[in-house]
Amino acid sequence: KMDRARGNVVVSRRAILEESRAEQRAEIVGDMKEGDTREGVVKNITDYGAFVDLGGIDGLLHVTDMSWKRVNHPSQVVNVGDTVKVQIIKINPDTQRISL
Repeated sequence: KMDRARGNVVVSRRAILEESRAEQRAEIVGDMKEGDTREGVVKNITDYGAFVDLGGIDGLLHVTDMSWKRVNHPSQVVNVGDTVKVQIIKINPDTQRISL
């Protein structure tokens, strides 16, 4: 915003950071293809799966895709901080969500 009467210019740092992150995410998603195998770090575990950081963008590794056997909770297979090798199953370019 510009305040001409006072001679001030107000800039939102948050808006600039969000725009920068959005560009970065779009670039990362653009480099990925369905079927690619990547290494990532488990960032969070929920009842329905684990979120894996793929270097700037998170992907969801669903509990049903973790093992051939039945898994009641993702913490039986992975822990936060584990490095895992995952395959990209689906990329939604509109929402930039990645299924692993």
